Amino acid sequence: MSMPIDLVFVRHGESESNVVHVAERAETIHSAHTKVYERPDWLQRLSGQGVEQAKSAGGWLDSNDMSALKFDRCYASPFMRARETALFVGGQDSAWLLDDRIKERDWGEYGATPVEIRKELFPYSHKNHKTNKWYARMNGGESLADNVLMRARDFIGTLQRDMSSKRVLVVSHGEFMLTMRYLIERMLPEEWLAMDEDAAQEIKNCTIIHYTRQNPDNPKDIRTHVSWVRIVYPYNEAGSPWGGGWREVSEKRAVSGEDLEKQINCSEPLIDREE
Repeated sequence: MSMPIDLVFVRHGESESNVVHVAERAETIHSAHTKVYERPDWLQRLSGQGVEQAKSAGGWLDSNDMSALKFDRCYASPFMRARETALFVGGQDSAWLLDDRIKERDWGEYGATPVEIRKELFPYSHKNHKTNKWYARMNGGESLADNVLMRARDFIGTLQRDMSSKRVLVVSHGEFMLTMRYLIERMLPEEWLAMDEDAAQEIKNCTIIHYTRQNPDNPKDIRTHVSWVRIVYPYNEAGSPWGGGWREVSEKRAVSGEDLEKQINCSEPLIDREE
C-alpha cells in the first residue's frame, strides 16, 4: 500500500468566528461577538472575505489542472465553514465525502470561552497552550499529539488502503493540516514546534498544501513515499512559503546515538546530576 500520487489539502476560508477572534486579539468586541459564541463551532459560516478566499482557492486549483472534478476522491470536514469552502472550491457539480476524522480540533470549554476571560477561568490551559502547544489539551477538548494525531493516522490508513496511486482533495482545518504535516513530513515534536512558530509557514485561511509522490521535474519519477510538498496562498502565491515552490520530503529516518545526544541536549537538565 502507498499514499495517493497527489494529496491536496485546503484550509477553509475565513469564518465568522475567525473575524470575532481577530477583533478580540485587537482588544475590541465585534458586533456579532455574542451570537458567534452562542453558536456551536461546527455551525460557523464563512465571512464575505472567506467566500472570496474559497473562490480564489478553486481558481488556483483550476489553473493548475487540479479542479475538484479531476480528483478521484474529494473529502470535506462536516463543519459548515469547510462544507461552504468545498462548494466554492469545487462548484455544484463536485462530489464530496464528509468525514468526521478531518474535522476541527475540539477546544472544549476553553475554546467556547471568550478570550478576555480564558486566562482567568482556565489558567493552566492558558499557560500550557503557550508553552506546550503540541501536547496541550484544553479543558474538555482534544490535544494534537493524541486525539487529533489518532484521527489523522486513521485517515492516512484509509488513503493508503483505498486511494493508493490516485488523486485526493481534502478541505479541512488549520490544526488538522498541521498534524498531517507532522505525520507526512516525519517531524519530531521540536521540529513541529519550530515550524508552527515560523510565521513564514503559517497555515492561513484557504492555504493549499500539495503533497506528491511524482517528481515535479520528471513525471516518470514516481516514488514509493510522499517526496515533495508545496504550500500555496492562492490569493498571494508570491508571498507563499518558499515562494510557493516545491520542497523535498525525506524518507523516515533512523536515529543514531549521536543524533539522540544532539536532540536531548536541546532540553537543559534542571538538576545537577552530581547531587
